[in-house]
Amino acid sequence: RFGLARAAGAVSTWGLKHVFRRPAANFPGKLALYIDSELIADLRGRVSSSICVVGTNGKTTVTNLLADALQDAGRTVICNRTGANLDSGVATALLHGKPSDAGVFECDELWLAKILPFLQSDYVLLLNLFRDQLDRVGEIDHIQESIAAALEKSPRTALVYNADDPLCQAIADRVRNPCVPFGVESGLGLQQNTVADARMCQRCSTMLDYQWRQYGQLGSYECPACGFSRTEPL
Repeated sequence: RFGLARAAGAVSTWGLKHVFRRPAANFPGKLALYIDSELIADLRGRVSSSICVVGTNGKTTVTNLLADALQDAGRTVICNRTGANLDSGVATALLHGKPSDAGVFECDELWLAKILPFLQSDYVLLLNLFRDQLDRVGEIDHIQESIAAALEKSPRTALVYNADDPLCQAIADRVRNPCVPFGVESGLGLQQNTVADARMCQRCSTMLDYQWRQYGQLGSYECPACGFSRTEPL
């Protein structure tokens, strides 16, 4: 199945690029996954280490910045730079890539559960979570559960997360994976709107107290009732 999947990916890539003049960023992997559902696991040996970038906003930018930084440091990189962030996009990037030092993969929040268990990445970088595309992904608690479930199936993966976001902090608090918090450490002085996706505590639903805020629910927060709070960045 693996050999047939690779052949199908190669033929479809050639056809898309040379006949239809398309970038072939998604379909070759989609076709190959129909043939070999464990294709990502079969190909993960092409990278010595890897990171998955997830979050509502900024995935493509951060993914490309990380890939550029690694390449500038002399590393070879496989990356789905076009933003094809489903399992088919990650599979396509691996099919097209040569053995490399690192893999940097943008992943859709819900599709991480179909990518990480096979890829077993060294890191998941969680940027932020906001209500977005509710017709497709549902409410944020569904996304949180999906990300946490993905991490449970890859126990050696370290979660690098935005501690300024209580929605990300809640995921870090519930998983057993190694966790590394990052944050801005100060407010940005921006005018605040009255809408936030996580105004209440993720544990007990008490209103959060903020020392300062960046935008939305991001900032330095603490629950006066149960103690749920922002972890100080390392």
